[in-house]
Amino acid sequence: MRIDKFPRFSRRTGFFYRCAAVAALLALGACGTVTAIVPDAEGVEHVSAIGMGCNKPYKLTQDCSGFSGATRLVEISNFRFKIAGSEDGSIVLMMGAKPTSDAWNGKSTETVNVAYEVTKKFLLENDVTVTSAEPVSSGSLLAGYIIQSDGNAYEVLSEKSIEK
Repeated sequence: MRIDKFPRFSRRTGFFYRCAAVAALLALGACGTVTAIVPDAEGVEHVSAIGMGCNKPYKLTQDCSGFSGATRLVEISNFRFKIAGSEDGSIVLMMGAKPTSDAWNGKSTETVNVAYEVTKKFLLENDVTVTSAEPVSSGSLLAGYIIQSDGNAYEVLSEKSIEK
């Protein structure tokens, strides 16, 4: 087929297709994966924050809302975040980490990663070892981690609860 046989588009239709192509490329770029994750979660498949709930991928029966996720607010080493836990406390969802100090200027992913590391250290100091970590992300934004442990990590972390 010769090139002059292709259908011609009006100026308005051509503009529409160019805008649609740009929008599609931008949307694909926003769906990228998070690359800056903690070493414990390297190579682990990300859990979608949008697709997860209190019963999926794990059954979280303590302080979990089907609408907003983790609901118990805790503070460890100047980082505030919310947690939810499994029945036995060995699985904990941590999300929404925020620094309490104005001195911290980290980006969202970096903040979540530092909060994970201080949480892991705090658990270890309380004789609970993190056995695995799964990143929870929404598009290219790291929202938190699902932590699996050899003990009741939820109980240990909930001792650091604060009022909202």
